[in-house]
Amino acid sequence: MALAKVPELPVPGISTLTYSQPSLKELRAMQTPEQKRGTAYHEAGHAAMKFMFGTHYNIVHIDMQIHMRGTLAAAGEVRTAEPEEWIPVIADFPPDVPSDLRSSYILAGKRSMMGYLAGYSAEHRLCPSEYGWLAKQLDMHGIDWDEDDRHDIHDMARAFRIAKRLHGDNDDAWRLLSQMAAWTDEALSHPKLWAVVVALAEQLVAIKTRMGCKRVWGIMDNAWNEASVPCLQIGRKWRRRFPIGS
Repeated sequence: MALAKVPELPVPGISTLTYSQPSLKELRAMQTPEQKRGTAYHEAGHAAMKFMFGTHYNIVHIDMQIHMRGTLAAAGEVRTAEPEEWIPVIADFPPDVPSDLRSSYILAGKRSMMGYLAGYSAEHRLCPSEYGWLAKQLDMHGIDWDEDDRHDIHDMARAFRIAKRLHGDNDDAWRLLSQMAAWTDEALSHPKLWAVVVALAEQLVAIKTRMGCKRVWGIMDNAWNEASVPCLQIGRKWRRRFPIGS
């Protein structure tokens, strides 16, 4: 396998030292079938959570070859170092802000958190382990609850920042993150919604680059095979958690 070479650098006492590293294309080729399947289920989990809330029609495409993992691109999403700026800091709301407006932001934040966490949940459901995925991801990414690194744009960091915007730097924010992880697991454990994940993921495994929006929508619609959105069909508790029009 050909390697991308960095120019030779002079080193005292040594004639030359050559650094070589695989190119991105070569790294992609090195991805094992198990890793690609994990990526497929991760991205399908994100898509299924959008589908659950009826917002999957803003999906633009799913790319299986970005940064060795994958990405779901959605219309209107902010692709910057501060992707959650549209959610206000609830603690900063003045007392005269209507309670229904405050509640609408909180519910929107919860939906977004579940969307970010759904990739991890789907991967864990595909390959369960004794170590819970939430604790694993927090440890893996080295998230410090007392710090706010806005340049960190992976899914867990985004969910983490939303929790802090909704509840501030306190125990309530941590409890919210844990609760949204549990709700995400609960939603994807529903047989019909999990069937949506599986149907999309198995199709993603077979592609080399990206899948366009219409195909993504069609696969999920066919797997669900009902007119109403899943949030209204997978249990009464979900109607209470996310009222229609919220």
